[in-house]
Amino acid sequence: MTFQKAFVLAVIGNAIPVIPMLFLFQPVSKRLRKLKAFSRFFSWIEARTLKNSDSIQKYEMLGLVLFVAIPLPMTGAYSGAIAASLLKMKFRYALIGNILGILGAAFIVTALCAFGIIGWQSIH
Repeated sequence: MTFQKAFVLAVIGNAIPVIPMLFLFQPVSKRLRKLKAFSRFFSWIEARTLKNSDSIQKYEMLGLVLFVAIPLPMTGAYSGAIAASLLKMKFRYALIGNILGILGAAFIVTALCAFGIIGWQSIH
């Protein structure tokens, strides 16, 4: 698969769940919290997400972009969508921030892969 095709598919595949997550996380979690197992799960998700969302609270959309763009564990579009929902960001800012962050992460990961492959081929 070419880098271009992988890039486009990764961005689309990562962006598609963001819209439903932004709309549905709060109402679904509110309804499911009535069940003990789900209550503990959503409390854990909320605590973990809010613990990592200082930059989002401080810088709002720019913070969301950076949070989503950094390709590390516990960051990314899904955590960013949950954080935006919990922090009650306006939908358009949350969506734009997530999409820009997804694009940033895709550029970073694609560049690292490309340079890694080129570097590996030049060594061997």
